[in-house]
Amino acid sequence: MAQVLQKIDVSYFNDAWISRIKPEVGDNWRLKISNLKKILKGVLDYYQEVLGQHINDFTLPDVNLIGEHSDAAELGRMLQLILGCAVNCEQKQEYIQTIMVMEESVQHVVMTAIQELMSKETAVTPGGNESYVDLDRELKKTIEDLNDALATKEEIAQRCRELDLQALHAQEERDRLRLDFNELEERVAALQEEKSSLLAENQVLMERLNQSDSIEDINSPAGRRHLQLQTQLEQLQEETFR
Repeated sequence: MAQVLQKIDVSYFNDAWISRIKPEVGDNWRLKISNLKKILKGVLDYYQEVLGQHINDFTLPDVNLIGEHSDAAELGRMLQLILGCAVNCEQKQEYIQTIMVMEESVQHVVMTAIQELMSKETAVTPGGNESYVDLDRELKKTIEDLNDALATKEEIAQRCRELDLQALHAQEERDRLRLDFNELEERVAALQEEKSSLLAENQVLMERLNQSDSIEDINSPAGRRHLQLQTQLEQLQEETFR
């Protein structure tokens, strides 16, 4: 956290200040608490001396709970104060742009934290009041842009859902047409098979018809046999008559 503060404003949180923070304290919670107290004091002094703002009605983090028990809620308050330094410093526009490219869920948390902190701030100098008004205006615009982006995203998501539904219906229609086409193919195959059967039967009948026509020809085997049988029939009829 001290390193982050130095990056926010290296002239205020200089090397002399950061040298007072003991590194590598390990599990020594007393040294952790000592470091956290120095950081908290530095942040509050920065608000008043540089930003010209005073934190009212904001519950300050309990550094004892952070150092001894790593309390997440109290640590969140500490980070909230540091976040306030970032969006109020000279490079605030850079940090606001960084917030804008964060994941949407993170943006919501960050913006909520900033708004809560801003509601507790009051200017202690005219310059600080002007800075506060500018920041408030920028943050409100940022929140509006974020809300517009979320609304646009929801519209796109809704359109995507509609297109997915249309694609599903189209797929169902394709499946139905494919099934109808398969049934039609089976029907055509059955008709072709029936046609082949009828052609074969017609061929047999034509052969039989040709054979019957050959009876009239006495020179054909069938004709001679027919003549022989007819002669025998006449003889039998004659004998029967006698």
